Amino acid sequence: MKKIFLFLIFTFLLGYQELKISISSYELTTGNRILPSYYTNFSFGNPLTIEKKAVSFSYLFYLVNTHFGGLGFGENKGKSQYGIFLNYFNSGDIKKIDEFGQEYGSYLYSHISLSPFFASKFKNFKIGMLTNLIYSSCDTFYSLGMGVNLLGMNEFNIFRVGYGIKNFNFIFKPFYQTKKIERPEFILEGGVNLTEIIDLPKNNGLSLYTGLAYSPLGLEYHLATELMINNFIIFRLAYLGFKEGLLTRFSSGLEFIKEPITFSYGFLPYKDLGIAHIFNLTFNL
Repeated sequence: MKKIFLFLIFTFLLGYQELKISISSYELTTGNRILPSYYTNFSFGNPLTIEKKAVSFSYLFYLVNTHFGGLGFGENKGKSQYGIFLNYFNSGDIKKIDEFGQEYGSYLYSHISLSPFFASKFKNFKIGMLTNLIYSSCDTFYSLGMGVNLLGMNEFNIFRVGYGIKNFNFIFKPFYQTKKIERPEFILEGGVNLTEIIDLPKNNGLSLYTGLAYSPLGLEYHLATELMINNFIIFRLAYLGFKEGLLTRFSSGLEFIKEPITFSYGFLPYKDLGIAHIFNLTFNL
């Protein structure tokens, strides 16, 4: 009990993620911010997904000369799970331009965040918390903040329901604004494992997901599916709606499982900013 109390204190004192970009290929591909996969033992940064002791590496390849990656660790202790992950972003050199359009040097934007997380399981109910302590810098400016993410999930036979509040943040050292509390994101998700219903062969699986999320950027929804074949490869396909117009946000992914290694890849096309590629590599210990 004492350890849980100390963790709660740490949760509310530390953690704020200024760049709210996931580095989990599963999350970015399916759109699921709460619900874990039925077939994956570890998803980067989600305390509800930990089934084994694992170390995971992640890298997001996106716009020119930017680097976004992370390192995570999680462990399952039966009714409780815990872990921590570190992620970073580096923009690469950005040219400085004066009011006359002349270049006069360069600068970069970067951030690094340390995020502890914790989860507990009670019969068919699971609750988790994830926090972020972040330092961001842009040229001569820097920013610090704190926040908390609260996640919950209920499981009923083949069905799952997930709900949570993410990015409940307080910026106590912004770049230039006054101190403020940011509006959080509210999420509701559902999933169903169709494997037994359609009587798939052993080591195969099929699942469907859907969900709604409301944030300061507006309302969005997602529809996704996963197909597992021979407990070796997982195909993912999703449609992430409302953000950039109709038929602009289909995503897809692959995951290869060969114990103790899992490799996953996500393909993410964006309407105005091109295509992103996300890679995760997990070692089950």
